Amino acid sequence: MSTPIENIVSAIPDSSPARIKLTFEEGHQQHFDCVFKQDKDNAPCFFLVISDQNQLQSIDLEEQHPVSIILEEKNVSLNVSILEQSNEGTLRVVAKSMLDPASLRKYFRVNTTTEITASYKTNSQAAAQSSWSIDGQTMDLSASGVLCLFSDEPKHIEHIILEIYLPHKNLTVNAVSHIVHKKRLRNRRWLVAFHFDTVSTKHRDAIITYLLSEQRKQLRENIRTQDL
Repeated sequence: MSTPIENIVSAIPDSSPARIKLTFEEGHQQHFDCVFKQDKDNAPCFFLVISDQNQLQSIDLEEQHPVSIILEEKNVSLNVSILEQSNEGTLRVVAKSMLDPASLRKYFRVNTTTEITASYKTNSQAAAQSSWSIDGQTMDLSASGVLCLFSDEPKHIEHIILEIYLPHKNLTVNAVSHIVHKKRLRNRRWLVAFHFDTVSTKHRDAIITYLLSEQRKQLRENIRTQDL
């Protein structure tokens, strides 16, 4: 008798685009675009074909790795263990569990460029000159934070209001954030990473929807490029 996770894996169409977050023996993690391939009659086992095979050295085989398979109706997100690794960049994996929503929010980080405004406001009239606002562009975005570029340096670390434009719904979402790190670049711009401290459920859900849409689009574009 089939288990629920076997049925889920068996129902995934062959050659679906996917993305896996691999953990390596030295501890760092990296995302890889890949293609889902059925392991006939062996669900919940399946294959992931990764084109960037030169970077697949020293994968931690003791860890479970999150993978998301991009489908038309709804993405399937799983925790998998690696069973075998070929020299051609193909991983044979086995699905261990569905990815829970909390992990899903942390997992989805997508390279995407959109408009962002960071501002700091004080209620004190005496310190009104401390208020500021700068416009920039995102570099990558997740449901818990954002990496972005600004022409000026943010002058404060905490209680920064971010306004991020999501073009797929013509919607601007807001989050109260703090700076994780910032770095001045050679072109006099600032690379700044924020963590969201306070964001409404509605706006967090809107960010996740946008990320899923962007990820699906990017994976399909990558597959089309590889087929040329």
